[in-house]
Amino acid sequence: MLSVLDESDALYLAARKGTRPLGLAFNIGTRLPAYLSGSGKAILAFRDPEEVRRLYADGLVTHLTNKAPSDIDDLLKELAQTRKRGYSIDDETVREGVYSVGAPVFDATGRVVAGIAVCVNKAGLGSDRGRRYHEEALSVARRLSHRLGGEVPIGFATETHDSRDVHSSRKALAAAPLKTRKRN
Repeated sequence: MLSVLDESDALYLAARKGTRPLGLAFNIGTRLPAYLSGSGKAILAFRDPEEVRRLYADGLVTHLTNKAPSDIDDLLKELAQTRKRGYSIDDETVREGVYSVGAPVFDATGRVVAGIAVCVNKAGLGSDRGRRYHEEALSVARRLSHRLGGEVPIGFATETHDSRDVHSSRKALAAAPLKTRKRN
């Protein structure tokens, strides 16, 4: 899924359905509070904390499950973790049994302008805790960033759930180069 921040919501601009149903539908035009969705959290993580506080001045009022952040301070802690590891996690905050990983899309000015998310049934994560989905979200976000003239910032860390496996953005970019078409 590709989304942008529209006020305090993640607004879905594109969605590709997988082969396995999730029990919920994400369609173009769908809105969710950004603090609940993987793509929304990927965007919010790169906003100034005071801006996030302003966006949710009335509190985090929507809870679709009991796993959503309970208050703005909890959200800001989660967003700091997202910034540090380079991707967000929605672990059943939108729906029980659904796991999502989101990654930020940077424009030419270095600003996060969108978020990408991959959603899967949590039962299908496997022993690697969904590493392949984390890598896929990061790869797609990186390619979109390049197409917009942006780059993943130097020092931008990405990690899997295994904290021993941390990559710098240069290593991650080298491992997954952008494929381009040759023009005639």
